[in-house]
Amino acid sequence: MVSDTYAPANDTIVRIGDTVTYRLSLNLQEGTTRNVAVQDVLPAGLAFVDIVSINGDNSADYTPPASGAGSNFSYAAITAAAVPTTGQTGTLSFTLGDVVNDPAGDATTDTLVIEYRARVVEDVLAQAPSTTLTNTATLSYTDGGGTPVVDPARLESSASITVLQPVMTDPIKIDRSAR
Repeated sequence: MVSDTYAPANDTIVRIGDTVTYRLSLNLQEGTTRNVAVQDVLPAGLAFVDIVSINGDNSADYTPPASGAGSNFSYAAITAAAVPTTGQTGTLSFTLGDVVNDPAGDATTDTLVIEYRARVVEDVLAQAPSTTLTNTATLSYTDGGGTPVVDPARLESSASITVLQPVMTDPIKIDRSAR
């Protein structure tokens, strides 16, 4: 989690209706990594809003930057169809395809970054003063031998937020006019 809209921002505490920005940082080795994809499981209570940026590009079709962070990478343009849609819940899929990290490039630009926003939705979470929601993302790819690689011990990360909700009791009417 990078930021949220509840003050003070960036403290992982949110309310219903607030937006959270998540950052997926993919550290890919130099050379070609085939069939790169990220499965990001949003917990119940969160819905995808939009992509902030993919590797610094903030509009589809997302392409690699010419310089700066992430500029070591080359890949086919990532279309809007390869990323989640507004309002989507559950598992979000980011399909990047084959990604080449230039072995002769600047080692400080070896992280491919996906940033997106999710909103805490109403009428989903049980009414409780505090609820923890954990978002888990898993990187997958195909190795040089053609075998799909999904290794949660190495390629999975999670981030938690705390949703605060008011707890209200039924109102009680007291007749003040009778004395």
